Amino acid sequence: DDGIRDLKVIEWLGQKIQIVLDCVYGAPVELGVAHLGVGVFFFFKQKTAYEMLRSLVGSEMCIRDRCKDPRATFNSHKLPLSGLCVANEGRMLTTGSQDGLVRVWDTEGCEMLRSCAYGKAGGTRLVGCGAHMIHPENRSLLVASFDKHICMFDLREPSKGGEEGSPPVSRIYHGSMGAVMSMDWVDRNGNVFVSSSTDKSIRTWDFRVATQIKQFVDPTMQAASYVIKHPHDSTLAAQCLDDTIRKITLDAGGKMKLHRDQVLSGHSVSGTSCELSFSPDGQFVSTGDATGKLLIWNWATGELAKQFPA
Repeated sequence: DDGIRDLKVIEWLGQKIQIVLDCVYGAPVELGVAHLGVGVFFFFKQKTAYEMLRSLVGSEMCIRDRCKDPRATFNSHKLPLSGLCVANEGRMLTTGSQDGLVRVWDTEGCEMLRSCAYGKAGGTRLVGCGAHMIHPENRSLLVASFDKHICMFDLREPSKGGEEGSPPVSRIYHGSMGAVMSMDWVDRNGNVFVSSSTDKSIRTWDFRVATQIKQFVDPTMQAASYVIKHPHDSTLAAQCLDDTIRKITLDAGGKMKLHRDQVLSGHSVSGTSCELSFSPDGQFVSTGDATGKLLIWNWATGELAKQFPA
């Protein structure tokens, strides 16, 4: 365990799952064959023991000890999962689904704590969840719905009945002209976050007052299916649907600038939801692709550092 450099999200679209340990300089370690259609697969640390959390393309998610049988299975969604988050040092887990619900789970007790739902027409029809994330202080939940809105739920609020006993929507962030595909926090305090949308825009938002700060659109860029902030500086990495990763600088005022001379390529993500991940020191950025490969680039130079086949 001491030699593990980065335990982060690895996505595979085929049957075989491989965990990459010390992935830049070492070789992948095969843990076996899992179910078809694994969507998201990553580690989190709980009670000093590494555990694996896996989300299927279907509506099921399970937690298992390393190289062991599942420790817990969470299955209460009616449609496929669209995302999951781990918070509160691994004690809390959230799962979002195309059925319009985000479930909040206690990973230690393996029980559902509550559900959050956003509906239209007086709550009679739920809107599917495209992405979601938990506030750094674990007090709020942001949910990006397929109807172009981002909703904020205060997890401290009591449930008000309605769909699945959901708490009321505290804020709605308007402005995107297309479905929001991804979100990430810009600062550690959770005051500003960034989103990407099918309208080819990347937007920064003030979390506290539900106000858009800046909008960025570049004619040379395709829509970004995933955007993530660098762990140490003010740059963003955008996974674009033209099979490129673009580097964007975010200044103190929220203005964004595209680095046109730095384009990371060599992978295929069109039609997928492959995510990006930075190494803890921010030196490398990685992604999976539709062919099952895992690719790792040097973020400063844009050079492909390593790739692993399926």
